[in-house]
Amino acid sequence: MRQGIFATAFEWLVASAPLREAWAWAVADEALMSQGWPLPGTRIAALIDLIEPDDEGDLTDHAQAHSRADN
Repeated sequence: MRQGIFATAFEWLVASAPLREAWAWAVADEALMSQGWPLPGTRIAALIDLIEPDDEGDLTDHAQAHSRADN
């Protein structure tokens, strides 16, 4: 029983590693570059594209759409 739980936990940790790295790059790219991290590969870059908004206008448009829906 325990081996199954540990195997499942290990698989989850391995599978979530790319997502954690993409999130780190999305929120703190300058800090990672200054620490000497290598640039993300194509798989991580694709995840970053999914996490980050296209531009700051997307954030404003999204917030405005929600405020209109509340009124």
